[in-house]
Amino acid sequence: MLVLDNFEQVVAAAPLVTQLLGAAAGVKAVVTSRAVLHVYGEHEFPTPPLQLPDIHHLPPLTALEGYSAVELFVERAQAVQPRFELTEANARPVAEICAWLDGLPLAIEMAAARIRWHAPPLLLAQLRSRLEGLTGGPLDLTPRQQTLRGAIAWSHDLLTAEERDLFQHLAVFVESCTVQAVAAIWGQRDAERTHSLLRSLVDKSLLRVEVSGDAVDRFAMLETIREYALEQLQHTGLRDAVRARHADYFLQRIETLSPYVRRGSERQIATLAEIDADYANMRAAMQWAIESATDPVLGLRFAVALNHYWETRGYYGQAHRLSLGALARATEPSALRGQVLAQTSLTAHWLGDHARAMALLQEAIAIYEQLGDEDGLAFALQHLGIQYGMQRDYAAAAQQFQRALEIYRRLAKPDSLAGTLGNLGLALLRAHETTRAREALTEALAVNRGLGDLNAIGHNLQNLAEIARAQAEWEQAEKLLRQALAAFKQIGHQRSIGHAVRELGEVMIECGQHAQGVRLLAVAQAMYAAIGVQADERAGREGEAMLDRARAALGHEQVERLCAEGTAMPLYTVWESLRLA
Repeated sequence: MLVLDNFEQVVAAAPLVTQLLGAAAGVKAVVTSRAVLHVYGEHEFPTPPLQLPDIHHLPPLTALEGYSAVELFVERAQAVQPRFELTEANARPVAEICAWLDGLPLAIEMAAARIRWHAPPLLLAQLRSRLEGLTGGPLDLTPRQQTLRGAIAWSHDLLTAEERDLFQHLAVFVESCTVQAVAAIWGQRDAERTHSLLRSLVDKSLLRVEVSGDAVDRFAMLETIREYALEQLQHTGLRDAVRARHADYFLQRIETLSPYVRRGSERQIATLAEIDADYANMRAAMQWAIESATDPVLGLRFAVALNHYWETRGYYGQAHRLSLGALARATEPSALRGQVLAQTSLTAHWLGDHARAMALLQEAIAIYEQLGDEDGLAFALQHLGIQYGMQRDYAAAAQQFQRALEIYRRLAKPDSLAGTLGNLGLALLRAHETTRAREALTEALAVNRGLGDLNAIGHNLQNLAEIARAQAEWEQAEKLLRQALAAFKQIGHQRSIGHAVRELGEVMIECGQHAQGVRLLAVAQAMYAAIGVQADERAGREGEAMLDRARAALGHEQVERLCAEGTAMPLYTVWESLRLA
């Protein structure tokens, strides 16, 4: 057995290994290397980062101890502090330390050694820089193994000049990227050459490749390595220029994809998946545009392009924070600013800030009136109608929707017309004008089916179900709500799924299916909490009234148990129980 350690230092000599093995029958070689040898007969055994728990859904303490990253941390911490043990109190900071360090054994060992001086929560707070915070490895190791920076620099120094340049450009990407994105931002027109060099960085353990379900290779860099790459990019003086190219690329990408987020079922679903894959980069690019771009309008363009995606995925907190940042940067009156003001008023409402929502809308309307922009004015009037509806002034809401409807009919805009009809129908329904409400919603549903807008189709069906409920047509109401849920499920619209699940739960309680109804009400409440939105006051009152009916039928303790079951129920279990899987 021939053992060759750290072969990356002499990787050009790889053919000599095969010659040696060919001349000595029965001899095998075990080679450790940060770079693949690329010789005949080579079998690769990658050493990925250690297994990490999901810090967003931390497992119980007994299960947490079984994760290899946590196990190593505890082992090395006990080497310097024998009384250290994993407890309920320190489990989360320990898990977050391991995740922050990407599960890298050397980094975890260095961090754990500091338990001698710092408890896990304080240690986590001090590890804001992965590279600066981790030094002081064992003195009997080589210098490159005594600091995390030294370990990464060792691999970096083995790169060719072209590979180093690419490595530095990759630092601006967040989570993962495609060959096409890298080629565009690196300025390399030859995608094949870019792909070849990316593969070389994978072979040298500085990148990892992720093959997605649609067979598109995506390349990802550990955050620890990315921090080092950002430092190297900063040294070149090109950091701002590369970030600007990154922002331009992803702005063009989201502006190209945005029109399809609400159009046509197959394209709509595929588009959402494409944006999901690139969203981390889009969000980072927008943040940079708000903070550093020379053109303040870039942030507004991102906000408009991402609006329907944010709403579909339920990212209200992110949408609100980023949009307010864009508005603070670009203060000149413009149609674009008016659009962002109006759409941000809706996120303010969903987050419970109704005063800010109305203030944003009033400014948007003033801008559109000043510009004489009819299309923009109708857009703002729609949002004003929504705000009046939230205040339960349904007559005023219907009046604003009617004004917007007249403009959209005149401008012949079917997509905007359909949305306004849907909102008008809901306002009329709330005002107990059932016949007019059904007419408006039926017309909206027909237009939206022609457009293939699954989100709007779901909302129209949901509101028609409410009319059926008002007329005690329980079977029809359940049928319409199931159809609405099927539409929302296809596009993953979290808030709308929550609303439809809640309403279906209410219908089931009204029909005497108390247990299933209570579970669904609890599922909906858990979904609202997960995406940070509030059910409106009317829905909250109706939900509580339904729970009271269930308590009268089942007893208080049984309802509490069913609520606990629903709160813990995964969404796929809900689909199975409703036969929508």
